[in-house]
Amino acid sequence: MKSHPYGQRGISLPVTLIILVAMIMLGLAAFRAVDTSGQLAGNIAARETTLMGTDAGIEGAITWLGNNLALLTSHQTANGYYATQQNLDVFGESSSLADPAWFVLPSTDSSGNTNSYFITRMCTAPGSPGDAGNLCSSCVESVSSTPENCSKGGGGYGNYAIGCGNSAVARVCPGNTNKTWVFYRIVARSINSRNTASYTEAFVRIEN
Repeated sequence: MKSHPYGQRGISLPVTLIILVAMIMLGLAAFRAVDTSGQLAGNIAARETTLMGTDAGIEGAITWLGNNLALLTSHQTANGYYATQQNLDVFGESSSLADPAWFVLPSTDSSGNTNSYFITRMCTAPGSPGDAGNLCSSCVESVSSTPENCSKGGGGYGNYAIGCGNSAVARVCPGNTNKTWVFYRIVARSINSRNTASYTEAFVRIEN
């Protein structure tokens, strides 16, 4: 007696459809994984360029300070400079200062980033750092800061002061010329076309 496989006809169609749907889903998952990896790589690259952009902001701020020493006793907000210390975090936000005057560099860099900075002098008041009541973060450095250049007997050995060089302290020797350096805080910001922002903070010292 012959058996006819008529009852099995059509069973391959649902199986094929299931396999096809599974392959489509796997393909979509792989495509999304590749797309996500590409976006992640792009975001990392964009962040790297903004970090390099903050270097331009720091350099621009240092250049401005060096070219405008006579203006550092008063606020120069048009140039992103404050003669007094501000309670700002690294993002330029503060409860006492609503909107810091970021100075935007004239042109974007080669990566299309917009770079800017603001500077605060680490003093409690405008005017000269030597003015009465004006407390500044500063250090004193002796021209001859090594003990060998001081007389080695009794009180002639000199007094200690906060050092500005590699050593923690510098010896202030009698008869030597001492320099006072004032500290300035620089915050630089770089924003790219994706609106990703990076910030860098630096402290520099300038002779008073």
